[in-house]
Amino acid sequence: MALIDPETNEVTLKIVYDGPTGSGKGTNLRWLHENADAESELIPAGDEQGLQLSLRPPGVETLRGMIPRLLLVVTKAPGEDHSRREALEGADGIVFVCDGRESARGANRKRLEALRRDIAGLEIDPGAPVVAQINRRDADDALPPGTVLKQLDLEGAPAFEAVATMGIGVLETLDSIMRLVAARLSGTAPEPGERPDPGPSREALFSEGAARAHVSGVCGAVPDDVDDSDSGDAELPDFHAVPGLLRTLLLADADASFRRRLADPLLARGFTVYEASDAEQAWREASRRRPWLIVADASLPGAEDAELWRRVRESTMTRNTLLVLVSEAGTRREQVAGLEIGADDFVSKRTSLRRLLLRLQLVLNRYSETEAAVAPETGMWGEIGTLGAPGVLLICARGHATGTLVARRSGDAHDVEVRFRDGDVIGARARGKLDEEAVQAFLSWTAGRFEFVPGDPGEGAPLGGGVEELVEAGCRRLDEEREAQRADSARA
Repeated sequence: MALIDPETNEVTLKIVYDGPTGSGKGTNLRWLHENADAESELIPAGDEQGLQLSLRPPGVETLRGMIPRLLLVVTKAPGEDHSRREALEGADGIVFVCDGRESARGANRKRLEALRRDIAGLEIDPGAPVVAQINRRDADDALPPGTVLKQLDLEGAPAFEAVATMGIGVLETLDSIMRLVAARLSGTAPEPGERPDPGPSREALFSEGAARAHVSGVCGAVPDDVDDSDSGDAELPDFHAVPGLLRTLLLADADASFRRRLADPLLARGFTVYEASDAEQAWREASRRRPWLIVADASLPGAEDAELWRRVRESTMTRNTLLVLVSEAGTRREQVAGLEIGADDFVSKRTSLRRLLLRLQLVLNRYSETEAAVAPETGMWGEIGTLGAPGVLLICARGHATGTLVARRSGDAHDVEVRFRDGDVIGARARGKLDEEAVQAFLSWTAGRFEFVPGDPGEGAPLGGGVEELVEAGCRRLDEEREAQRADSARA
């Protein structure tokens, strides 16, 4: 429970870091000690277990009129009962640090089972918020985050990918658990069993606001003072988990040297890279090419008012496209603004090339971590909400697929069926609509599941001018209809 010292007007919140040995609990605390608070006090232990860190919350001055302080505690292993009981009792919040490697599946499960037993048997508030951190995301045998969370039955908890040795995910994890603990103290925490909602920003929870804690699985912040020296090519991420059909990227930046610095290693790793130097060109390329990732300067000429990024998020064609904003300064204020407008990550340009590419790899891995298979030649399935209906059709087209795509929505008795031959649509049906009209109906879907089954699709001639043209025209019509509806509502 929160400890209040009336003499100093301080409130101390106890955050416990638990997880299997070697998961990176202590690494989190050591990184925070070195980077987050110059006056923090690290209480060492023989190894990572038993480590404690006392620090001021980064950027937070007061909490409910009091001066906040955090006590971060790393638990001992199960069996060391007295020390473990001492660490866990009175916890205001818990961070469970998973070892994201395949070889650690059993260790994660055993440690979480022990934690659940301890919560039931010790003086720990059963409603204390829990945040999951999936660490060691840079390991060769790293599992998809969704797989790790499903195995541990943690799918309802806020979760953050991390490479704690590099600081990736460390601050975001801490921000999240602080925000949930503060919400609980303020009486705004979710009911038991309810999925924690991103809810209000930390500005609404702490009287002197700081950066918003973004509880949606985004990668953690890399500090602004990182080393700018680039690693050798052999040390750069290889994007091995990103399917080849998803390796298309739009790089929008007025600085040609930055574009070249990032484009060269991506091209060497099988990416198709489109470039733009201003907002108008970026939108033209994004809406025409439909890349799977946009990396753009937050201060791109013509995009100063963030209208371009809102347009990307609203357009039928691009709303599922991942967006990473970069900035020369990379301040926390800029990061907050970028995340508020729907960016999936925000990175300082001063980040080393290796770290920058690793951040892009972690973002792109989301496409392959949703129980989706992206291989039209052998079969494909997944969630429409992840890839987007336009994206599903374009994968089939660009993969020269031959077979039948079937999509279904919960509670909808009508399927969508689209037949492909060598990447061309040769027929489609949806709720009594056929061909081009059926394709447009499917493009409006924002949820549901799809499955592509290779095989003979039957007879039929290619529709229109090709799938790319069908998708582009259909998305444009849907956007025009939406704008017309908005105009009608405004006039009403």
